[in-house]
Amino acid sequence: MNANEILQYYTALKLHFTSPSYDFFKYQGQVKYALDLDKRKDKWQIQKIAKHHDPMGLMVANFSVNPNVWTGDLISDIGLKTYKEWRKRVESLSYTFKEDLGRFKADLATDIAVPANAHPYAFKLLLGGHICLETIVILDYFLHLYTIWDSKLQDDLAWQAIKQSIVKYRPFVKFNRGLCSKMIQEEFK
Repeated sequence: MNANEILQYYTALKLHFTSPSYDFFKYQGQVKYALDLDKRKDKWQIQKIAKHHDPMGLMVANFSVNPNVWTGDLISDIGLKTYKEWRKRVESLSYTFKEDLGRFKADLATDIAVPANAHPYAFKLLLGGHICLETIVILDYFLHLYTIWDSKLQDDLAWQAIKQSIVKYRPFVKFNRGLCSKMIQEEFK
């Protein structure tokens, strides 16, 4: 990818993760306005991102953690570390998912239920960094967590901060549906 393509994808991904109405996949990464790389102050950072072996992965990994990530942050030590951790999770997603399921209590229905005036146990695991966002996205695919939690946690600030990340990150998470379904069934017999 060249620097102009990176600028377009960076802008489109930033819109995707920060705007409720923009969908990166629906608009195929296109944005309405013209982007001029030469007029940008972060031109050299964008060129450095273009030289990365996986620029799209680098951007998605960082946007999934921080929707307002700046181009300079992507190529910083923290941005590169975030990418490596993301890459490790994505390449072994089935293993990561199985490990995360082991952190739940014995009853999945109780773990995802929203108790009165409290967060669901699964949501607490996510907030505490004990399970990854990919696990929540996969569980949402099977159990429709987002719909349940959104209806019951409407006024919750922690939920408001996380809910858009779940929706916007969902299309980027590729997983084996049959295998993950089998893992859920085996873990919670």
